[in-house]
Amino acid sequence: MYTPVARVVLLDIETLPADAIVGMSLDEPPEYALQATEPSPVEARLVPKNYKSADTISAWQHKERLRQNSAEKERKKDWLVAAKKHYAKQSLNPLRGRVSHLGLGVYEFPTSSNSTAPITELETHILCGDCGDEKDILKKGWEIMKAQPAGTNFVAHNGHAFDYPFIQLRAIKHGMMDMARFFSVGKPWESPLVDTMVKWPATGFGAKRSGRSVDSIMEFLGDERPENPFTGADVLPAYVAGSDREIRMHCLDDLRCLLKIYTIIRAIEK
Repeated sequence: MYTPVARVVLLDIETLPADAIVGMSLDEPPEYALQATEPSPVEARLVPKNYKSADTISAWQHKERLRQNSAEKERKKDWLVAAKKHYAKQSLNPLRGRVSHLGLGVYEFPTSSNSTAPITELETHILCGDCGDEKDILKKGWEIMKAQPAGTNFVAHNGHAFDYPFIQLRAIKHGMMDMARFFSVGKPWESPLVDTMVKWPATGFGAKRSGRSVDSIMEFLGDERPENPFTGADVLPAYVAGSDREIRMHCLDDLRCLLKIYTIIRAIEK
């Protein structure tokens, strides 16, 4: 007996600063990160007016030089920490970042609420550095997306705020206007672009964004991903260290979690 099905594409991206390269030192942030985070210089203090004798003034000036040297060391240390954080955050900025990995999971879901038919995995792709540069990754991903039938839903967690506009801006960067138009969210209820963070039920305290992160939801579901401590913050260090497999596995696990979350959302929306 034929069971009506709905095509769904699960989508997850991993991102990096656009100028990140394998083998670079994260302890040496680029000049723009240093400029953006440069703190105010250490101010020299004037000799107190009530200090009159040469010995007293000389002793005070010696202590002041020690203080300034110590303060300057702390300033430079704090500056480096701030610059490193600023550089890492460019992974989240589509104007200075890029897509390094694009995960796509294509599934068919039974549309009947009383169907016992299983969810069918049709194909899964992790498009990444092995496929070439960012434009090549997006082109390959776009070909897979365009090949799906009319009515296909595309699903990401926090997609409206991050994945979809990030992909749209990077597509614009590479002159891929068809892809850029597709990722215009518009009115969510009229769009094939679904955001599971928006749809996940939450009220009151639970409506806070922190309560609807993938990790929070998976913990709530009793699946805390203890076997996968790798997080989005680890993508940049892993990439520069040449550990692409870790990033690919993380992206694949994000798709696994997204499938679990979306399956629940479909069940409660019927």
